[in-house]
Amino acid sequence: MRKVVLGKSGLEVSAVGFGGIPIQRISVDEAVRVIRRALSLGVTFIDTAAGYSDSQQKVGAAIKGRRDGLVLASKSGAPTRDGLLRDVERSQQQMGVDVIDLYQLHSVSDRAGWERVSGPGGALEGLMEARDAGHVGHVGVTSHNLGLALEMIEHPAFETWCRRCANSGWASS
Repeated sequence: MRKVVLGKSGLEVSAVGFGGIPIQRISVDEAVRVIRRALSLGVTFIDTAAGYSDSQQKVGAAIKGRRDGLVLASKSGAPTRDGLLRDVERSQQQMGVDVIDLYQLHSVSDRAGWERVSGPGGALEGLMEARDAGHVGHVGVTSHNLGLALEMIEHPAFETWCRRCANSGWASS
């Protein structure tokens, strides 16, 4: 499968990634089969989130003993430093990993939310702390507001970003 570099992170990933939203609707056994099939087809990027019910546990079950060559991403919608750090720890435990390759602030889509997560005691502070402690390799942000996403990606902390636009679907840089 073709590889691409993920944003400014330097991480090389499969051009097609595996998103963890749909597996929250299926059994653990079925999720493990689906994820392992994707891996056998050359997928090396798996994205999930703290808020996707049991998706992280299912990813963890599927990748157990198969961590080499995978780039794991997760996200937290927590607005505060402490909430973000709890989510990172929970993500590590649920996926059974020491380091999450990419961790993103999840769905920062309005100015008030951005000010909250980027201000003192905000989630960005916790994310940088998690990165500096080696729990997270790279830092990103997701948004459903293109204008705000374009502003946020100028922040020096962010190596990846993702936006959802009603007309064009997902795009990342």
